[in-house]
Amino acid sequence: MKFRIDEFEIEEFYKPNDKDRNAQLGIVNQFEDERIKENIRAILSSSNKYYVRFEISLNGESVGEITFSGKDELKPEIGIKIQEGFRNKGIGYKILKKLIIDLSEAKNIEYFTYFVRNDNIASVRLVEKLGGKRIKVYKPLKKFELSFFTYHIQPANKNPIM
Repeated sequence: MKFRIDEFEIEEFYKPNDKDRNAQLGIVNQFEDERIKENIRAILSSSNKYYVRFEISLNGESVGEITFSGKDELKPEIGIKIQEGFRNKGIGYKILKKLIIDLSEAKNIEYFTYFVRNDNIASVRLVEKLGGKRIKVYKPLKKFELSFFTYHIQPANKNPIM
């Protein structure tokens, strides 16, 4: 699948098959927290979960990627990563805003979920600018000493994004 958002080209480049998911189960051992291990196992091994990555490019140059994942396509987990040289230019906001609006109009989305580390200030600001409301805080993991926040972003038709 390939589409454009203004000057940016968005193209699907990764959708794991069952073999890929099974290979990824090895990452579980990197975490000490049993709840997180169980969540990762559930995400990677459940046949009713999905995960898709899209590359964002500008004039043929990769500027980042978007991910969609979760158990239910009507309650997608979304994420965005912008390459260092393209950050703080409003690219992430522009693309996520447009995707949230378009997907909300095309499907009966209940909410979008966005996970972010507490030290990723730019991502926290981005999701809050998109109207995200913090619903959960995961306490620091021993290994990483970071907290993680979970946000819900209401679809554009339920809570318009400015």
